[in-house]
Amino acid sequence: MRRRKFIRIVSYFSALCAVLALSGYISQKAKADYEETLERVRLTGLASLCEYYRELSGGLRLMGVSTADTVQDSSAYVCSRALGAVAASACFDGEKAKNIIGFGEKVYDFAENFSGSENERSEALKLSDYAMEVYYHLSGVSSAVLSGEYSLSEHGEVFNKNDTPYFEDYIDYSNGSEEELFSLTASAYPGRKKSAFLADSESVTEEKAREKAGQALGIEPVLLRGGELKDENGTEVYSFFHDDAAAEISRKGGMLISLVNPMPCSKSAYSAAQAQKIASEFLNKHGYYDMQFFEEKQEEMTCVFIFAPRVNGILLLTSCVELSVCLASGKVTYFNAFDYIRNYRADIVNYSGNADIRPILPDELVLKSSELCLAEIEGRERLCRLAVCLLGEDEVLVFVDAVSNKILKMTYKSQG
Repeated sequence: MRRRKFIRIVSYFSALCAVLALSGYISQKAKADYEETLERVRLTGLASLCEYYRELSGGLRLMGVSTADTVQDSSAYVCSRALGAVAASACFDGEKAKNIIGFGEKVYDFAENFSGSENERSEALKLSDYAMEVYYHLSGVSSAVLSGEYSLSEHGEVFNKNDTPYFEDYIDYSNGSEEELFSLTASAYPGRKKSAFLADSESVTEEKAREKAGQALGIEPVLLRGGELKDENGTEVYSFFHDDAAAEISRKGGMLISLVNPMPCSKSAYSAAQAQKIASEFLNKHGYYDMQFFEEKQEEMTCVFIFAPRVNGILLLTSCVELSVCLASGKVTYFNAFDYIRNYRADIVNYSGNADIRPILPDELVLKSSELCLAEIEGRERLCRLAVCLLGEDEVLVFVDAVSNKILKMTYKSQG
């Protein structure tokens, strides 16, 4: 009996040891398979990154010699190659590949906003040379991996220390010119460089902001509730309200950013022209200077106006403000300037080209006027020649690329 019990216990222990051994083998094999999968991903990523940088260099060189007819095609190609390079580098440590990842991101921004100016084409050639240097560098790293000089595994064989240098420690590239190169992608076309409109302005206190909100709403500041700071799309604002009325004042600069002040509008006492003058005076009073009337939409007892700032002769349609004036009281009942705060820039430069746009306009359109503007079209800021045309009694806005002289967009203009 005891012998049988002893044999059973020994069998149990033997079985347990076998299970543990099998479990350890499976675990070790799983780790080995996982590491092998990572190595394949890293090798594929490295090969892809190398190829993308070769294509990126070629695309940037095409941008450098682009003509008005090839600007869009060459910039679109570089955008796709830059996105591919950034995606291929996703399997690497961001800190160990900081320069090559950053370069891909910056080049994408550069190509997305490329207009084909002489300055931009010159910078594109410099960026092309750098991309080719990165390609040669990555080719060298790839060769070292294939020859066994560098390892694709950070830890080597499972449970063993890796004595072969890990390739990611050598993947990044620098020739000392990155700071200058990265600045080129932002400054090659100054008009595309966003500026923080209120960044250098002094901060105002909640008490001062409350006073400004009261003045804008025509309500005693002590009656306003709220006053807490909140973030509105990257802009810190003090928010105040009283019944249905509300106003937001920026912490930086103390600018009126938005206003809602509903009031009964039962009988018209003001004309649209008078309402437009009231809107213009309101903008000047609250620090929005050099604003040009752009569009008017008439609603029941209310006129809605769109104004845009003009900087160095260019109308910034990306920085419009909208406000409504009640035709009964002559008061501003709505105001929104968030696009102005986010997108306004004083460093935009005028484009010297002055191509004749009349030959490219559809025959049925009669050109009324044209001017330079900065507009967002299909998600991109474009420097355009804005043509206001007549189609019968309707006004049509035609946006023509200022460099290629190609029509980008046509739309009806809202009328009062």
